[in-house]
Amino acid sequence: MLQIDLSELERTVDDLKHDVRLVQDLSRDAYFLDLAKDAINKNFEAIWRSKGVAINEDWNGRTLVKTGNLRNSLTTNRIQLRVAGDILYFESTVYYAGFVNDLYRFYGITQETSKKLSEAVGTILKRRGRLNWTVNR
Repeated sequence: MLQIDLSELERTVDDLKHDVRLVQDLSRDAYFLDLAKDAINKNFEAIWRSKGVAINEDWNGRTLVKTGNLRNSLTTNRIQLRVAGDILYFESTVYYAGFVNDLYRFYGITQETSKKLSEAVGTILKRRGRLNWTVNR
């Protein structure tokens, strides 16, 4: 006869629900937002340094820099973070950023940034999660 103790399964399901809520609430987690903001700053630095190549764009050698205001608004602590529901927006504080973005795409995520953001989520789960999470590389 087979016996199954469902209480262990119920505890695991409760722990999984807890960890899913952690991930769903990352847009309100100050620690995660700091990690994400740092990663996004470095992401934009890579985009500017490579003249768009880091995100499969080619600005044909144009640097888009006259005063440096737009670049600095995305690659320093001046970057603006806006949260709408479960979406994080990292935006420039420079009023003409949208016009420049219509001409030259300078938004996007490099592979390195994607990895850093995944690691940040993994760090949150390891520190605050109830289940034993591992990262496969």
